[in-house]
Amino acid sequence: MFNNINDATDYIFNSKRFTKRVNLDDMNEALSLMGNPHKDTKFIHIGGTNGKGSVSKSLSKILEQTGLKVGLYVSPFVIKFNERIQINSEYISDEDLLEGINFIYDFNKEFSKTHETLGFFEQVTLIAFRYFSMKKCDIVVLEVGLGGRLDATNVCTPLISAVTNIQKDHTEQLGKTYKKILKEKLGIMKKDIPFVTSIRKRELLPIIDFYSKNNNSPLYYVKNVRNVKIDESGTSFTYKGRRYKTRLIGLHQAYNGSLVIEIINVLNERYNYNITEVPEKALYNNI
Repeated sequence: MFNNINDATDYIFNSKRFTKRVNLDDMNEALSLMGNPHKDTKFIHIGGTNGKGSVSKSLSKILEQTGLKVGLYVSPFVIKFNERIQINSEYISDEDLLEGINFIYDFNKEFSKTHETLGFFEQVTLIAFRYFSMKKCDIVVLEVGLGGRLDATNVCTPLISAVTNIQKDHTEQLGKTYKKILKEKLGIMKKDIPFVTSIRKRELLPIIDFYSKNNNSPLYYVKNVRNVKIDESGTSFTYKGRRYKTRLIGLHQAYNGSLVIEIINVLNERYNYNITEVPEKALYNNI
């Protein structure tokens, strides 16, 4: 047990970084022993290489501005560890984080007697699931840590799965080709669950189509992003007849923004969220 937040986060940071899992059985078993807190919550699951963090933050802010209680799980952090776990843009408090780490420390000691010890990201993810459940979030935007298929976050059944553009990252874990990396990222696609993506590499589209058909997963591509203009003040673009602007600079930011908008469209179409206007200020400030 830890008496202060510094000792607690030191424990987490010193935990094993990569666990060689071949499946998510241990994560599912751990959650079952905890009472399955992840089953209390609605999720939007965001994977990809570039842009998943900014997409997650922008999406959570827009949902928050509609009056929902919105959880956000991201990695890594910029200033302090608490950034990883947020509700309505407020970081988890030191008090709540300390309680969560003490819980998972005791839990992991018992769990490791019969299973491989839980690693850094697995423990943080379990803390987050439990926290969002305890705080009764209406919805949680959940960012994948690494890859997708074997990521600790991939135990959830979301309302929507989404993947941003991909690049060659973590090739030792995910593979050295775009096709191998894509297959790992597509591991978050779930049976019958809508899947949204802004991937544009033509050679990868048949693989996405195959996975979609195999999972009976309704597929939504971000396409026809038009009139992109980039200057020192940011990036403006048109998507589905409306004009948007983000303060971030680059063509990819137009696609990240359009991915957020498409996720909102799917929430409205599939789940009757009735978000009639995507707040352009939220898009501007948070992508």
